[in-house]
Amino acid sequence: MSLARVEQALRSAPARLRRASYSLPRLWCDPGGDAGAGTLGVDPVDFYSELIATLRSRRARRVRERDWSRRAVVYNLLVRHALAFDHDGDGEIGGAPGDPTLNRDGHRETGTLLKACAILPYLKRMGVNTLHLLPVTAIGRHGRKGELGSPYAIRNPERVEPTLADPLLGELSPEVQLRALTEACHRLGLRVVLEFVFRTAALDSDWIDTHPEWFYWIDSAVPNRRAGMADPRDGFGAPVFGRSELREIVGAVTGGGKGGTRSGRALARSVAAGFGRLHPPPPRYRRWFSPPPARVARNAEGEAIGAGMRGALRVPPAFADWPPDDTQPPWTDVTYLRMYQTEGFDYMAYNTLRAYDPALARPAHELRALWKRLCGIIPLYQRRFGIDGVMLDMGHALPPRLLGRLIDEARAVDPEVAIWEETFTVGRQSARNGYDAVVGELIFSAHRPSALRKFVRSLRRPTPVPFFATIENHNTPRGAARPAGGEVGFAAWALSLFLPGAIPFIHAGFDLEEGAPLNTGLDFDAGALRRWRGQPLGLFDRSGMSWTGGSDFGERIGRLLALRAEHAPALTQGRRPPVEEVATIGTGGVAFRVDGGAGSLLLAASLDGREAALIGACKGVDLWSGAVVDGGAVVLEPGRWMLLREDDSG
Repeated sequence: MSLARVEQALRSAPARLRRASYSLPRLWCDPGGDAGAGTLGVDPVDFYSELIATLRSRRARRVRERDWSRRAVVYNLLVRHALAFDHDGDGEIGGAPGDPTLNRDGHRETGTLLKACAILPYLKRMGVNTLHLLPVTAIGRHGRKGELGSPYAIRNPERVEPTLADPLLGELSPEVQLRALTEACHRLGLRVVLEFVFRTAALDSDWIDTHPEWFYWIDSAVPNRRAGMADPRDGFGAPVFGRSELREIVGAVTGGGKGGTRSGRALARSVAAGFGRLHPPPPRYRRWFSPPPARVARNAEGEAIGAGMRGALRVPPAFADWPPDDTQPPWTDVTYLRMYQTEGFDYMAYNTLRAYDPALARPAHELRALWKRLCGIIPLYQRRFGIDGVMLDMGHALPPRLLGRLIDEARAVDPEVAIWEETFTVGRQSARNGYDAVVGELIFSAHRPSALRKFVRSLRRPTPVPFFATIENHNTPRGAARPAGGEVGFAAWALSLFLPGAIPFIHAGFDLEEGAPLNTGLDFDAGALRRWRGQPLGLFDRSGMSWTGGSDFGERIGRLLALRAEHAPALTQGRRPPVEEVATIGTGGVAFRVDGGAGSLLLAASLDGREAALIGACKGVDLWSGAVVDGGAVVLEPGRWMLLREDDSG
């Protein structure tokens, strides 16, 4: 048992670490205390030893259930960021010379898998039953973003990132420490879902040396001038297409004709159905690329260098491949894996990375050794770590045959494994592909009353696949930092929990009213981008969350989840209750009814930070506030909401 090995390692912890000053958030030490305000000084060995002993005393219980995602209550975190803490109280996270994740005493102040065990009682008390971890796999160094690098720059998907190991456990490997975390979760009745990236790899991936054919290569001898790139002065970048070419590409891929791109859902349908021959990038751009080298060496910076006919070959950085005129600069830390290999398609572009040209996407051209290696990763984590599910980052951009094999091989190991998709639509294609849940669109629409009302109307028809009830994730602004404020955000999240098909999803920090984003990738306006430009971001840099601020959001979340389980059994049991939109007055008004088992529930809120909303005549008890509504209209001030158990008598 891995927890037993952790307990044994703690007994041998270095004396210097035990003697060092070490404090923890009070919320970790006493989840039921005074809203978790403040810190508590502890002997780290004694604290973690007692924690592990308590966890080991629990008997692991697993309920056999194929469709368990529908009843999941998810807490999502990036271990390195969410569990970071200034243990020595010097005002910063880590910062030691040589390893910025450590403090001067040798304790790791960025998050570790051991510290993830410490918050499990807090999560359990809040009502969470599923822990979803952003990638924990080994991170690349070359071209890394920020000081610590992005967890999505995967150097080796079969190894756990070394800096997630806690120095208190000495030589105990990060793999054993991850097994201990999953064991601890299972003993508390929590399932574990890991996020995986199969479309890209770090620029210094461990696989490059032994399998250069799995990667694209560019010839550094090709001049930059007139190379067919967005900005030749900046070196390599995405291919540039003319206006007529863009219209042709968009029409071929999305069916949008000359009117421009349609939704991601249309693209997903087109990918599944296949395309006609797609327009290649300009010849000048394609000349950058070269066939893979026979041998690879590493330079002093760890960059892979291959020998080409005209000079050194390098692995190029990835870029946003859709839409084909995306203006983002190349990403500095990742490259695309090469899914097919055949003459004439040595280059990276939309038609080799997502909308695969039919002349390329043939079984004979599949890089079968790569596909076999990729298909073995999820089973490896199932067998070695006992995970219960996976989130596939950009799974909809994988070749359909590869995606099918990934899912089939995972289910061959465990038929109950959950497969989640990182896509922002709720469509039939996700269900046809075998997914159990999708991220969905609420991270964009829940903050916008008109968009949320439209989404509610769409739920009159049964949703083909469950979706996450969340107003934020690791790429979006925090709910508390939106212009309307944290109370409006909480009201939007409260309503989203009661939508048919919704899976409660708590992005770590939402429960603490955290305002700092982890990344600025999605839904940021120009002002927010200016504010965070140059600031440390949790996805790449040393930073942590406000664990000692005393927010009561976590307590309120727990109470709301309990009300949902008690008064909306049709939601928690996976049935599809009907939803009925209710008319409101006021730009921020959103209201709807759902089946509450013993009668209907009316959910209503004012999601405008300035204007009240008027809800028409209704009667019943507000389960949240306890107020009795006697049949008249209800005025909800900005950010106010209600969960009304309606009285249908008379």
